[in-house]
Amino acid sequence: MSTAQLETQDTGLALLPEQETWVAALNAGARREDIAHCLRVDIHGELDVPRLQQALDSLLSRHAALAMRLGSVAGYHGQRQFMPEASAQVFDLQVHLEAAPETWLAAPWPLAGPFVQALLSRTARGHWVLVLAQARFVGDVGSLKVLFEALVQAYRHTGAGDGEEPGQFAQYLEWRSEVLFDEDAATAKAYWQAYLPASETSVAPYLPYRRAQALDGPALTLEAALDAPLQAQLAALAQRLEVTLDSVLQAAWWALLARISGREQFVAGWRHDGRKDYAFFEHSIGVFEKTLPLALH
Repeated sequence: MSTAQLETQDTGLALLPEQETWVAALNAGARREDIAHCLRVDIHGELDVPRLQQALDSLLSRHAALAMRLGSVAGYHGQRQFMPEASAQVFDLQVHLEAAPETWLAAPWPLAGPFVQALLSRTARGHWVLVLAQARFVGDVGSLKVLFEALVQAYRHTGAGDGEEPGQFAQYLEWRSEVLFDEDAATAKAYWQAYLPASETSVAPYLPYRRAQALDGPALTLEAALDAPLQAQLAALAQRLEVTLDSVLQAAWWALLARISGREQFVAGWRHDGRKDYAFFEHSIGVFEKTLPLALH
């Protein structure tokens, strides 16, 4: 291959570790609901379907990550991601008036994509259900929020998309790859090596019964409503400590884990959305969430 060919060939971008996990699940034949962030929107009243399609199409021209495709490139290991330049494209909106969203979500995701899809069905006269499915290697849960807000705005104001262009996920990936090899990379690596404890016991599962062998199974969840006085006390505590309420509740959870596991120190995972650090990417779609190690004492 000539130098000119190398310069013009689109070699794509490497997948992040967070993306590789979900791409592997896709290749193994995973169902939509297993590898996607999904949002169900109940619509009451008349719906202009062509206008909805137009609004969805406009999102593709603003967020190149929504049109991501996967492929292989000679000389590179594994699959890579390709995000086209903004152009006129058609969003995959499947309109099936009698379709059950549960059946659609339970079907395997087509390997060829597209990896952001929508199903529109009508359950009764004047009542529609729109299901948005965004593959987890395309965007995180924060991206689904950005997607929905942009869709509502585009539908209400046909052709909306004017104004400041959002930062593109490809720009974030390119910047990240440069950071890995810049002059401060060695300093950053040394920091994390010194920060994380060397003892493996600090990163083992918290609960004794999980240390022998992990058991596969669905995660269990429990929701509880906090009474107003307790909410006020927690909010006051967060304000006094100058942290968010989420941080206070997370700290309480970790304190509980420490108590029932008998540990005085361990390494926890802190989910952080990189969009909060860079205003340029505040309204971007992509995989910005990371699980950062946090040494607790």
